[in-house]
Amino acid sequence: MKHSPALLLLLLSLLLSCKQQPGSPSPTELHAQLDQLMDSLYHSGLYNGALLVSRQGTIVYDKAHGYADIFQQIPLDEHAAFRLASVSKQFTCMAVMMLKEAGKLNYDDLLSEYLPGFPYPGVTLRHLMTHTAGLPDYISLMDSLWDADKPISQRQTAYNRDAFNMLLEHRPPADFAPGDAWAYSNTAYVLLALVIEEVSGQRIQDFIEQRIFAPLGMHDSQVFSTGEDFRPTLQVRGFQIVQGDTLPNDWHYLNGMVGDGGLYASTRDLYKWDQALYTDRLVSQATLEEAFTPVRLNNDSTYLYGFGWGISYSPEGEKMVAHGGSWVGARTYIRRELGNKNCVILLTNNSTPQLQDMLQAIDDVLAGKPYRFPDPG
Repeated sequence: MKHSPALLLLLLSLLLSCKQQPGSPSPTELHAQLDQLMDSLYHSGLYNGALLVSRQGTIVYDKAHGYADIFQQIPLDEHAAFRLASVSKQFTCMAVMMLKEAGKLNYDDLLSEYLPGFPYPGVTLRHLMTHTAGLPDYISLMDSLWDADKPISQRQTAYNRDAFNMLLEHRPPADFAPGDAWAYSNTAYVLLALVIEEVSGQRIQDFIEQRIFAPLGMHDSQVFSTGEDFRPTLQVRGFQIVQGDTLPNDWHYLNGMVGDGGLYASTRDLYKWDQALYTDRLVSQATLEEAFTPVRLNNDSTYLYGFGWGISYSPEGEKMVAHGGSWVGARTYIRRELGNKNCVILLTNNSTPQLQDMLQAIDDVLAGKPYRFPDPG
């Protein structure tokens, strides 16, 4: 859910260094080298999670290390559903794209058409999907005003409509006029979730699970809900190591927010998602091409972000899309190299601060280069 813009830019920078080199290892060599790296990372205490790597549409590595619930000593397996954090945003955009193809909305519709009373004029759905709406940060607003007399650890769970009502009531100033700039916005995606519910007549949980997860066979995946219907195959719980003590890091009063985060999935389910995006199973390739196109700002410049995906290009001009996520104990990442159908999916639950360094080491292995082991400090 909450995702640092600085972290996003660091993760997207990895796109520039991930192209497979002519002397890259064979699939068998890749598996052995990746296994050695991930095993070392796990035993060093830097890593608890799952990694899936595919080359040209074929899985060459798919393995988990550690625990889904370290306190109950429940090990991770291939069905473990990790909190995706901001990797969820691409699914929110897919729901919008599906509704657009069904003729139920348009990207350039004003948000106020779907959420009456919305106090920021000129904001369209496209602005929301591309982080160009200029809206204030709802997380800062909620931290200041929601159950403000209680510490965060004791606050009542808040939901999307609560954040919307806070914006209506307090109307903090916008950061910039819609389309004038790019700034990462969780607020935008919380509002998109409300639009999806308004247009579809379904909870966003039901829409995504019935219209995306079920058709793709993503049986390990779910959207967060506080009800009895939230039962992923194997829910992964976040934790952290603080001065040698293992502590929970999974609860937050904003866990009820969906759209900017809130999805759980396994690496294998995300690979099914990756493969489906090369087909017309959910939306047409023309629609997906727009999703993978850099947004154009009012001054006619572009920013390398589409609909829920960061975008980059190799020196040879091959397009790559990626996104990372960070919330409570989850640190997550998916990268898709569209020309050669390579994919890297890394999901962790140990609050690791070394995700970028781990990804760089993985990319070095894939390129057949010596890697630098991340600094445990």
